[in-house]
Parts: sequence; structure tokens; C-alpha cells
Amino acid sequence: MEIGYPLMRSINENFMATALLINICFELFSVTCLYGIRNFCDDVDFMLGFVPNYFFQATWLILPGLFAVFSIASVCIKFKKLQNEYDLFVWCLILLFTIVPIFAIGVYKCCVEFKVLGFKQMFRPKLRQSEWENTPGDGDLSASFAKDYFPEN
Repeated sequence: MEIGYPLMRSINENFMATALLINICFELFSVTCLYGIRNFCDDVDFMLGFVPNYFFQATWLILPGLFAVFSIASVCIKFKKLQNEYDLFVWCLILLFTIVPIFAIGVYKCCVEFKVLGFKQMFRPKLRQSEWENTPGDGDLSASFAKDYFPEN
């Protein structure tokens, strides 16, 4: 019964590429639309020290739609009937039960945050005046670190 390799090759050819594109689409959509492009740019500004330019902001806003179009097009164009008569029901259940907890935990966390913060505060957690600006050194953690660990002579 050599079913393992052909089955995995079939799953990889027919399902995994589309699933990865859909996953990337949801990830980019959640970062740009739910978390907010402004908050994401604030995080990039804090981590790297500069705000991303408009090209990158536009790219982050456009890419989720493009990935959605590409994933739908790949499903429509690449769809072909399975050549072997495999029982994929068990494998689909295994994949389902490994993926469903990820979404269940996300939905649970969203419900808890919604209960605590409310809708507006949950999707816009911080404004430009963030908690990072209240740190010693006027928001510049590298200057604060250098002052503490490398005192001047």
C-alpha cells in the first residue's frame, strides 16, 4: 500500500498552494485593515526609527486584494480532477482539526478584547501618542539604553 507519497503530492499540488495564498491574504488583510495601517506604521517607526514611505504603505494596502484575486484565479485555472481514487476525507479531517483551533483561539481572544475594550478601542488600540513616548529618554529607547550603560567620561 504505497499511498503516502502520491497522496501528499496530490494534496500539495491541489490544495496547499491555494491555502498558502489565502493565508497570506488574511494575514495582510488583518494587519492593514483590522490593526490599522497607521498603527502598523507606528510600530515600524518604533522598531526601525523611521516611518515607511507612501510606496510601502500603498503596497501593504493593495497586496491583500491582489493575493485574493490570485488565489481565486489559481483555484479556477489550476483545478483538475484527482487522478487516483483516494479517500481524502480522513486527511481533510486531520487538516481541519489542526487548523480550527487557530481560528477558535483568535475568535475567543477577539471576543474577550471586545468585552473589555469595546469595538472602537479594540481595532484602534493606540493613537500617535503611544505608550512608547512616555519612556525615559523622550521615547528614544536607544538613547536611554546608551545613557544607562555607557556613561560619559
